[in-house]
Parts: sequence; structure tokens; C-alpha cells
Amino acid sequence: MNPCVIHHSDIPSTSTVLVTPLLTGINYDSWRRAIKMALHAKKLGFIDGSLTIPKKKENIHKWQRCNDLVANWILNSASTELCPNILYAKTAAQIWSALIDRFSQSNAPKIYQLKQSISSLKQEGVSVNLYFTQLKTLWDELNSIAPVSPCICGNAKSILDQQNQDRAMKFLKGVHDCFLAVHSQILLMDPFPSIQRIYNLVPQEEKHEEISFRPLLAEESVALHTSKIPYRTQGKTSASLL
Repeated sequence: MNPCVIHHSDIPSTSTVLVTPLLTGINYDSWRRAIKMALHAKKLGFIDGSLTIPKKKENIHKWQRCNDLVANWILNSASTELCPNILYAKTAAQIWSALIDRFSQSNAPKIYQLKQSISSLKQEGVSVNLYFTQLKTLWDELNSIAPVSPCICGNAKSILDQQNQDRAMKFLKGVHDCFLAVHSQILLMDPFPSIQRIYNLVPQEEKHEEISFRPLLAEESVALHTSKIPYRTQGKTSASLL
């Protein structure tokens, strides 16, 4: 398919937003990945520089229209505070390059920041599912920056196994204290289960706790509403009968 052909669904509009949330600067890495994924099936060549201005004059107009369309998509996917800094770039590739120069940082600070976020993350008041999703998002972002390189000697497998065990233990360490029982059971398993297996076990315990706890609340509620004598009065009456 000719990348310079504009499909009827590719309507340049001020309301067209390729990805959300919008680029603010602090979310540059995730935003950049999302934009590239959105453009991969459409016009990725306009931002990576592989689709340059054609030499034939009859093709220049089509190329310019597509370039402006992609530039429009990027602008609409950035916050209004950032748009003035990239608005006057001549091509979508120049906009892309300007954003890289401004927000791309060396791997070391970003890796440090991600590891700090992973280390401090705990379940606290959220569900197990949301806690795991937050952790996995951080792990995936870390993998995209510092992946384990393939190795023909077999060392990569042992590194990955250790990484998976470390992540499984991090997940267990961050879950709520009410899961201490299943936490201890998992640590005694041999071989040590995968992070996915552990994730499947903890929500099961979470649902079991909910099922066990709710009937108790219902019974207490019925007792409180059906009794005509307050608890203190009941206590005094019982004492007077002794």
C-alpha cells in the first residue's frame, strides 16, 4: 500500500488524537511507544525519516499532504503547553526529532527511576489485579529499556529464571498482609512457581476471603436490626440475672 495515499478514515481534524494520555514530558517513553505503534500500520516512515520528499514533482503534493496529516496527529497527541515548541517544524520527522532531543534521556536515570518505583510499589488499598497490572507495566517499560540480551551459551535462561523469581518475590512482598498465609505457602513450594502462577493463586485467596467475610457481616446486620434490646442493656440484664 502506498504510504502517501490518504484513506477516507484518515481525516485531518483538530479532534483527531492518536494516543492518550497526551504527551506531557514525564510520560515521553510510554507515549513514544504508543505513537509508533499507532503509526506502524499507517505512516511510520514520515517520522523515522525513511519516507523523504519525492523527487518527482507530481508526487510532492501527495507526500506533503500525508506529512502534514502525520504532523497534525502528533500535535493533537501532545499537551497544549508543548505544541508551540514544535508547531513550526517543517516536517513530521523534524517534530519527532525535536521531541527526542528534548525528552529522551540516558538509560541510567530512567532505569533507576523505574527500579525505585517497582521497589516502593505496594498493593495497599487496591485490588490484587490492579496491583499486578501496575507492577507489570513498570516491568514491561524496564524491559523495553534494558532487555536481557539473547545468549547462545545458555546464560540468558538462568538470568531470566532469576529475574522471574525476583519479580515473583517482589509481587508477594507487596501484597496486603491478609495474604500472609498464602504468601508462606507459596514460598515453600518446590520448584518455586512462576509469577503468573503466583498471580493466579493470590486472587483466588482474595475471592475466598470475600466469600467467607460477607455472610458474617450479613448475620451481624440481621442481629443488630432485629434485636429490640441494645447490647449494653443486654449485658446489664444478663448480669442482673446471675
